[in-house]
Amino acid sequence: MTVAGRVEVPVVLVRARGAGVPDGAVVAGLDLRRPCDEVPSFAFGEAARRRTSVHALYVQRLPVHALPGPPVGPDVRPAVAPEVAASLDEALEPWRAAYPEVAAEGRVVIGSAGQEVVRAAADASLVVVGRRARRSAPGAHIGGVAYAVLHHGRAPVALVPHG
Repeated sequence: MTVAGRVEVPVVLVRARGAGVPDGAVVAGLDLRRPCDEVPSFAFGEAARRRTSVHALYVQRLPVHALPGPPVGPDVRPAVAPEVAASLDEALEPWRAAYPEVAAEGRVVIGSAGQEVVRAAADASLVVVGRRARRSAPGAHIGGVAYAVLHHGRAPVALVPHG
């Protein structure tokens, strides 16, 4: 975990197990609020090498008023869902153009990012998630989504540092 949280290049972590890696798609967890090129670049490159597709996932967080208790206000997510899906498609477009042989599907879901990426990657050959590069803080800092995928997912996980 310390190495994965400190190195400045992508790291792929593979669980020790007897069964082989599935032939599924490469699943990429993308953050549209803080876009970066490193995660989709790595995901599309790996999908091209593996001759498979990319399933890009953006997870919208549950708003505070969605937690247990009485609703505080209206849920506006259904109204903005088409715009979020369009933003995801727009973020994928340069990579679709750079890798025309790689089929890419974008999906927006609502929930906990870690749980949803683990769920989406059930049959993936690789999961690609970003990790913000932190140069000043000591110790391993991989982020909540990466932590969840590493500890609860079955597929190999690529942690891709980005600015």
